[in-house]
Amino acid sequence: MVGPINKRLGYRNKTLSVRSVKLMWDICRYEMSWHPEDTHDKFKSWPWCAVFTETEMKLLEDNEDLFYYYQANQICDNLITRMAISTI
Repeated sequence: MVGPINKRLGYRNKTLSVRSVKLMWDICRYEMSWHPEDTHDKFKSWPWCAVFTETEMKLLEDNEDLFYYYQANQICDNLITRMAISTI
């Protein structure tokens, strides 16, 4: 995903890193949260969101959803394990 974004922004070498792309995604999400009435036109309303294609935005959203799902699931599994051990 970083390569196409670099190319789209006109960088010839690998100027942006994965960390930079994640930061740009965070800024895009922040802008969208402050102006929810404009979410129908993501690409014109916010410059940071214009960097991403619609497919890339969906991939980033799904990636984040999976991260929080597994993070919450791990906490739940640890809690269930501790509860089971305490009953023994």
